[in-house]
Amino acid sequence: LMLISIIHVEAKKNKRDEFLNTLTALGRRFNLSSGCIAYHLGRDLENDNLFQLIGEWQTQEDYDKHVNSPEFEVLQGAIRILGLTSQTRILKMDEDVIDTSKEEK
Repeated sequence: LMLISIIHVEAKKNKRDEFLNTLTALGRRFNLSSGCIAYHLGRDLENDNLFQLIGEWQTQEDYDKHVNSPEFEVLQGAIRILGLTSQTRILKMDEDVIDTSKEEK
């Protein structure tokens, strides 16, 4: 079982740079968290205010520790203060899901 967390956030226009700096610093810390396979930060090609944070976690327990960490609290505060909207999705990747990453092209 692996979990993937996807957080979509729209930053306030006048707070975009501050939000980006906060996300960059937090992403580095999240990548060092126990059970974190990878943590990515992306920005929309058409709208510089739209961000996506994608975290890959080895287990549900690792993800639960992440969302209860002080760093995640900082992320939530940044989203509340510097963001306009946010949406979170959690994907479960287990043996019932076909892994196509190694298929030949």
